[in-house]
This record gives sequence, structure tokens and C-alpha cells, in this order.
Amino acid sequence: MVPERATASPRRTALRNVVFSILSVFIIEQLVMLLVLPFIKDQPAIVVSMIDSFLLIVALLPMLYFLVYRPLVREIELRNNAESELRAAVRLREDLISIASHDIKSPMTALQLRLQLAVRHLSRALEGAGDLKKVREFLETAVEQCASTISLLDQLLDIARLQGGKVQFHFVPFSVRRALLETIERLRPMAAQNGSEIISDIGAEMTAEGDKLRLEQIVGNLLTNAIKFGSGKPISILAKPGAAPNTLYLVVTDQGPGIPKESIPKLFERFERGNTGSQPGHGMGLFIVKMLVEAYGGSIRVDSQVGRGSKFEVILPMRRMAG
Repeated sequence: MVPERATASPRRTALRNVVFSILSVFIIEQLVMLLVLPFIKDQPAIVVSMIDSFLLIVALLPMLYFLVYRPLVREIELRNNAESELRAAVRLREDLISIASHDIKSPMTALQLRLQLAVRHLSRALEGAGDLKKVREFLETAVEQCASTISLLDQLLDIARLQGGKVQFHFVPFSVRRALLETIERLRPMAAQNGSEIISDIGAEMTAEGDKLRLEQIVGNLLTNAIKFGSGKPISILAKPGAAPNTLYLVVTDQGPGIPKESIPKLFERFERGNTGSQPGHGMGLFIVKMLVEAYGGSIRVDSQVGRGSKFEVILPMRRMAG
């Protein structure tokens, strides 16, 4: 087994480059001086010396630029980028800790209380003095709180993965129409609970090679956002092949309060809710949608007016889109 050749340390390499550059500068300067000397040999010695010094300075300038100025600028840029990433990571950690300490702890505490009440009523029912209907109600509420907490944890994990660039896409052939209809049906109970109806206009059988899970996640978040802010009014979703080849065009429209024009540029930022503080939520859904769409290679835009609702348009690239 041949041992690997040891690589030179960065400091040794830099020192070698400096020495080589200095020698090169003096050699070049002497060569130029030899070429110029026949034309200035009759000049006074001080003039020859000044010309020699000038040529040396001119030869040194490129070396100073490449060996001092450019590395210094590069180091400053790297340091600034590292500081920016560190500040972003600290902010993300603080935001996640804040949510975890309140929005996860609170439902878990309520869940514990519901389970304790269910156990108490179940014990009484076994003794013939309790009501099993109460037990069922407590358990159903506990299940809902579990689902809500799991959804929140999934969102937090998605944000951590997206911010860390660790999201992976798995492209497989699938039915776009079926995936969208399944997502819509899964959210119909939530819409009905908020007094809304989901009206779908899904094109005829559409097939594609893409990431089915991420598509369902994007559509699910958009519909959930529409249900949250457009409660009591119809919500529509349109899906069809895009104008460009092998693309999917999606539109989700609600008739909610709309978004102020000044809030639209910040709408897709993390933990931003578009100045709709009266609505519950953490402002993560649309941020996740935008990150997923962009990581997918697609685009998203919003058209909204106060009092007239919002429309989200998404274009996603697919492989071998047909339908």
C-alpha cells in the first residue's frame, strides 16, 4: 500500500507563493531594466535610479493585489458570511425554542389533563358509576391535540431541514390528479368545521414523474392557509398542465380578509402571518411552501386585495408531464 503524499500546510504554501512572487518581481524588473537601459544609459544616475524604482513599484503592484488585497477581501467576505449564517442560526434556534416552550408545551399539558380525566371516568365506568361517553369525548379531544402537536413538530422539522439545505426529492411516476384529490379529501373535514367548502377544478387524468409527497405538502399547506383565513366562504383549487412543457400549474383561491399590499413582500418569511394577528397559527405554512417550491425549481406568486381574498399561483416543473 503506497502512503498518500502529505499535503503542504496552508501557511507553508502561502510563504512559498510569497517568496516565488518576490523573486519573480525582481527578475521581471531586472529584465525590463535591461531592455530600457540602452535608452537611458546617458541619463544621470539619479534618473536611472528613479526609473529603476518606478519599474520595481509597477512590478510590485500586481503582487500586492493578488497576495494581499484580494485574499484580505475574500477573508472579510467569508467572515461576514459566517457571521450572517451564525446570526440566522441563532435566530432560528431562539424562534424554535420559543415555539417549543409554549406552543408544544401547552397542548401537551392539555393532552395530559384530558388523558387523566379519561382514566378517571374509565375507572368510574368500570365500577358502574361513570359515563363511557365522557371517556370517548376526552379521548377524541386527546387524539385531536396529538394530531395538532405532530403537525407543529413536522413543520418545525421541515423548517430545520429547509434552512439546512437537507431536503431531498424523490421523483417517481404518479397520478397528479389522484394525489391532489386525496389531499383535498383529507382537508374537507377541516374546511367543513370552519364553515368552508373546497371547490376543485382538477384537469383530466394527469400523470407525471415528480415528488408526490412534496406536491401534497405544498397543496396541503396552501389549502390549510386558505381554510384558516377564508373560513365560512368557498375555497377553490385549480390544477392543470402549465403553459411551459412538463410543468404543473396550481391556483388556490380564498375569499378571506385579504393581505395588505405592504405585507405581501414579507408574506413568505419565516413566522410571518401577513398582519392577521387575530388568526391562530405560527406563520410557518407559507414559508415552508415557498422554500419547497423554490427547492423544487418552481415559482410562487400571490395576488391579494384587502376585503377580496387571496390567490396563490404555483408553477412546478415535472418530468414527462402528461394529461
